[in-house]
Amino acid sequence: MSGRDSTAAFTSYLTAVAPTVWTAGAAKDVPWPTGQGAKGSDGVTAAVFSVMVPLIVADVAFGTGHFNLAQGIVGTATGIGASLSTVLAGYVSDKLGSSTAFLGLAGVAAIGLLMIWLIMPETRQTEAD
Repeated sequence: MSGRDSTAAFTSYLTAVAPTVWTAGAAKDVPWPTGQGAKGSDGVTAAVFSVMVPLIVADVAFGTGHFNLAQGIVGTATGIGASLSTVLAGYVSDKLGSSTAFLGLAGVAAIGLLMIWLIMPETRQTEAD
């Protein structure tokens, strides 16, 4: 339940275009339907991160003897990023709107992807190694 005018507009739209699918009605306060989709998506994301992050850290830190340190740095950076993104996106959303906050977060994600693509070394073992 959110109690905003945008919620009333959105639920009115859903009621108009899909009355047989959207059965919660149109109002500011709506008992949002929930289901397995959200829970399943979170579980898949958690599984991917819990498997991929240690594999990538082990690959990058291979032979240095600093796997635990690298894993700790990645975990700390992840926690700081999650905290800061929530706070900053909430502030930007309040001041400039949700679209601006979303675009800001998407821009940070794009910069991160570009940095990984350009800076992260290829660690694949070749036959010469």
